[in-house]
Amino acid sequence: MITWPFDPEEVALEWRAQIVALRSAGVELNHLDTHHHVHCQHSSLLKVYLELARESNVPARTIPSLHKSLRWAGVQSADHCETGFYSDDPSVGSLSSAIIHGKTLTRTGGLIEVVCHPGYVTADLATADTYVSQRGKELEILTDPDLLKRLAKLSIEVVEQE
Repeated sequence: MITWPFDPEEVALEWRAQIVALRSAGVELNHLDTHHHVHCQHSSLLKVYLELARESNVPARTIPSLHKSLRWAGVQSADHCETGFYSDDPSVGSLSSAIIHGKTLTRTGGLIEVVCHPGYVTADLATADTYVSQRGKELEILTDPDLLKRLAKLSIEVVEQE
């Protein structure tokens, strides 16, 4: 739970400014999210998050405790957000297991969002974050030319958000 004092109106101004800055830079949002799901930690922040998702007309990152609130508020989201791939030792096996787990929790044909943080490791990143070497492993796994074939064998179709 958030313990510092904050003003939800100021948070809304900041989040809205970030959306405007991204769009002004030519970056089109494919979903709305907050760092460590801070939007779930106080009802007033959740209200701001839902409002911005509707206003921006983009799907929002979901977590199990939030899914019904998103749908009730008319905000698009995946049917399940799977975090099992995000780990100390990501692998093709952990990705497959995470997706299979997500499939067991969703309806047939449900959309599963897989949390991941692929990227190139730089000196700046290594000093600013603890999730470093895993980013390179995730990138390698997710760009493996055989990944789509492996997932197809599990009856998993990869889709991109538009």
